[in-house]
Amino acid sequence: MIKKEQVCLQEAKCKELGQEEIFKMWGTNEVDWVENGIKNNAGEVITMWRRSCFLLSNFINEKNYSIIEREWRIGEPIQITIVDVYNSGSLEEKRSV
Repeated sequence: MIKKEQVCLQEAKCKELGQEEIFKMWGTNEVDWVENGIKNNAGEVITMWRRSCFLLSNFINEKNYSIIEREWRIGEPIQITIVDVYNSGSLEEKRSV
């Protein structure tokens, strides 16, 4: 079971995030992350995870989504894929995404 403190999807309210800001959001430096490159007026969408629980293997950033592949490192290794979809446009644009 994935606990809430092991993975987090977050819409950041700032345009650029540094290591110090990420550590403050997570509460410790035991964190890795991907800035998904999905930007809007409120900032970026980022995905964070506890370093000891996941090993990043691949990620793809596109205009309205990102795909992040990881290996779950607790117990038997399991490949996990997380897809973040984002669209702040009109209802019609959201439906097409």
